[in-house]
Amino acid sequence: MKWILMFFLAFGVEAHAQLSLTFSNIDELTSSGRCGTPEKFQLTPDGMLQLNALGETSDACVMFPSSAIEDGQWQCDVKMGFDPSSQNFCRFYIAADAPDPALVQNGWFVAIGQANDNVSLCRIDNGQSQCIINGESHRLARNNVDVSVRVTYSNQSGWNLETFIDGQWFHEGSALSHPIESPRWCGIYCKYTNTRSNKFWFDNLVVSGSPLKDRVPPQLIDFRVRNQQLIECHFSEPVLLTSATALLIDAEQVMLQFDPSVPNKATCHVATPLADGFSGQMRLSGITDLEGNVMKDTLVLINYVATKVTKAFFRNMSLVVVFSTPMDETNVAGIRIDAVPLLSTPGTPKWVNNTTLVVPFTVAPINRTRYQVRLGRLYDAHGDPFDMPELVVPCFVPERYDLVITELMTDPAPPVNLPDRSYIELYNRSDFDLEGEDYAIVINEKRYVLPSVHIPSHDFVVLVKDDTTQWPCPVLKVKGLPTLPKTAGEIVLLDAGNLVLDAICYDEQWQDGTFKTQGGWSLEIIDCDNRSGMPDNWHYSVSTNGGTPGLLNSVDAIYRDVVAPAIDKLLLPNDTTLVVCFSEPMMDLIRLQMDDLTFEPTCFLSSLIPDSIYGKSLTIRFATPPTIGQLFELSFDGTLTDYACNGLTHGFVSRFMNAKPPLLGDVKFNELMFNPSAEDVDFVEVINVSNHAVLMNQLYLTAMKDDVPEKLVSLSTDPIPMLPGEPWVFSANRHATLSNHHCAYPWRVMSVSLPSMPDQGGDVAITDRSGSEIDRVTYLETWHHPTLASKVGVSLERMSVSGATQSSCNWSSASSLRGYSTPTDHNSQSTCEIAADSYVSLTPQLFTPDMDGTDDYLYIDLAENAAGGNVTLRIYSKEGLPVKQLANHVLVGNGERFRWDGTGDQGQRMVPGVYVVWVRIDYADGRSEEHRMTCYLGLSAR
Repeated sequence: MKWILMFFLAFGVEAHAQLSLTFSNIDELTSSGRCGTPEKFQLTPDGMLQLNALGETSDACVMFPSSAIEDGQWQCDVKMGFDPSSQNFCRFYIAADAPDPALVQNGWFVAIGQANDNVSLCRIDNGQSQCIINGESHRLARNNVDVSVRVTYSNQSGWNLETFIDGQWFHEGSALSHPIESPRWCGIYCKYTNTRSNKFWFDNLVVSGSPLKDRVPPQLIDFRVRNQQLIECHFSEPVLLTSATALLIDAEQVMLQFDPSVPNKATCHVATPLADGFSGQMRLSGITDLEGNVMKDTLVLINYVATKVTKAFFRNMSLVVVFSTPMDETNVAGIRIDAVPLLSTPGTPKWVNNTTLVVPFTVAPINRTRYQVRLGRLYDAHGDPFDMPELVVPCFVPERYDLVITELMTDPAPPVNLPDRSYIELYNRSDFDLEGEDYAIVINEKRYVLPSVHIPSHDFVVLVKDDTTQWPCPVLKVKGLPTLPKTAGEIVLLDAGNLVLDAICYDEQWQDGTFKTQGGWSLEIIDCDNRSGMPDNWHYSVSTNGGTPGLLNSVDAIYRDVVAPAIDKLLLPNDTTLVVCFSEPMMDLIRLQMDDLTFEPTCFLSSLIPDSIYGKSLTIRFATPPTIGQLFELSFDGTLTDYACNGLTHGFVSRFMNAKPPLLGDVKFNELMFNPSAEDVDFVEVINVSNHAVLMNQLYLTAMKDDVPEKLVSLSTDPIPMLPGEPWVFSANRHATLSNHHCAYPWRVMSVSLPSMPDQGGDVAITDRSGSEIDRVTYLETWHHPTLASKVGVSLERMSVSGATQSSCNWSSASSLRGYSTPTDHNSQSTCEIAADSYVSLTPQLFTPDMDGTDDYLYIDLAENAAGGNVTLRIYSKEGLPVKQLANHVLVGNGERFRWDGTGDQGQRMVPGVYVVWVRIDYADGRSEEHRMTCYLGLSAR
């Protein structure tokens, strides 16, 4: 038998051509033009092609070049020595775009066998196969298959599939479906298991037909106005001139030319250059493809806009000019630069890309200066000369607070009328448009790079997360931008050089406690020119939308910073470092010199390190450690101001002293507020009674239980020095303490998580980090003055720092004239430290127990030589009647003190007059002595 492959109209030849191949030996299967796996086939003695792949489960194919499709016919005889299945079948590829069936993206094949034992015609589109003609089921359901298949196609009748079996032809079906446009291959394919690997035979393969005829006229797919006289048209396929014409309606004839190297492109040359802003129509006629298909007359809208400068700005030491269209990058040396004021000598211009020109200079332009610039001898990419008009190019390098943060949405849910997303609003305060790249926002120490920034003068931009959320304002989407922390956070805005433009540190003090704290409302700055950073310059939005992103803030008003800055606190991280903390950002802190600081006594400095982020601290390094126990005073020369030019006044002179670790008795309790009013909170006041400084971060408060500390609470994370004699207050809520009490030194009030302080009494201690006691008091509510109608909101004050902490006689209710408390100030009930020169002394002899802070108690002091004796102490009226027993056979030590509050044994107030103090001291050696002295209980002068 013969294998015959006939090709008609192969490779674009119009006349039919026939090619016959006789496979007389296996070499013809592997000759040039055959693809696939021909080595898996053999020729049988009777001239059939047989699969010969013994001992494997796989697939095999032989593919032949073929471009037949138009009026095509494909026929092949197939034998299979088994009942075909989904694992053993074959395909006759009649048209395919690849020589490997696994790689075919578009094509047609006849499926012979498979699951339904039928013959079907299938189409492949984009790699996916679909059955177009599904032949009769079970046509091939037999143990030995001997079938001929024939497929025909014509443009009029479509596809037809036939099979010849059992001596007759069967019509399997017809279909109208598009053919493959450019077939290149046909052939056979076998899928087999190892037991069927030699039971496929093929014969009488015949292919006839011609390539698909082009019946589709060309289409205009793109056109571009290249310059004033050149218009480019791109077509869907190669075209011929023939009678093609182009006409600008209501204008001149246009000459049409075709580029032989790009046969689907035509250029239209306009005799008279188009004016900038020209708009009109052009008609294309007579455009014909290579098959003679003529495109319909087509109207094209022509618009010509000349090249322009879209933006120009200075960056570092270079001028950057951006054009609206691609430019001629070869013309570099001829570019001329004119500028007023004069710029330094320009370097060689360079093109970053075909629309961006960079001109470097030897000297940086002057910041905040507007230059009039003209560039000459420029051409666009199509040769149009570009005569750039004079440009006004501002040189603007933003400084601190030129770009500021003006609005924060820290808690967007539940939303009011804005998206459920956090945002940060920025405002350009300067008189210059701001252009920048590689700016960044740092949120709680994590950096997020901003896209290219363009913010007009006195305008806004809103930073949002890079997602699909729709916003009612222009936004700048920042990749990875997180939800802002609700109650507290730090936000720092940086330029490309990491210069801080603005920084804020917000916390719960910025919130007003209204329903808006529940979410959906932004925090807006009141006066963006007030750079104090104080929470009173921020307020919740009053807009009905919940915020005003991209718009003037709803709370916008003049709210000037008229408060002078102060030195907030001093820190001593180590013995050679002092950190000065200011109450608000300080201007020119970075320019501060060592000569601007004065130390008394003199200290030798090694360096000054200003806080570059918030501008609120200055780190001073000493060349040698200041002497421990020596008090130093620090002052500035008076030029240091805040950003509102308020000079440093309050705290202008600050004292400090190098510190030692605290020991027992160095720091003592000085005042206790353990039963505050409903709107108030607990506080404790401690005082440094040593002769050296003690660092606050080395001190702890704790409640005691069974003489064991329950939990140590650090008084501060900062190494703040407590100077000798300084009282400091530690409150459960600093704001509440400042609001409910007069504090002489408010900066000495600190917020801490106080241990439990019950109203009836408690046990608290000051310790070091190891829990070792430095001072301890087990207080009772009964230590208050018995005449008080209510003890709520009244603090207990220490009367003497040298007296015993645990002695109830050393504590008293604070004076009513001082508001029942004296946090950070001298105690209203403090006494002078006196030394008794006899066995017993009275102070004062006239006392008025009216709780006005003056002479509210009678103090009975025993001399040191009374130590070891047993004391009995009674108060008698002038008539000799017993009034009050203060001690009954009590063993005393050195310098013991007793006090009388003017009440009797039943707690009743005694009438004014003369009283007798009787003291008896019995010693162990049998000696005894008695002392009688008079005192006067007076009336209040009020």
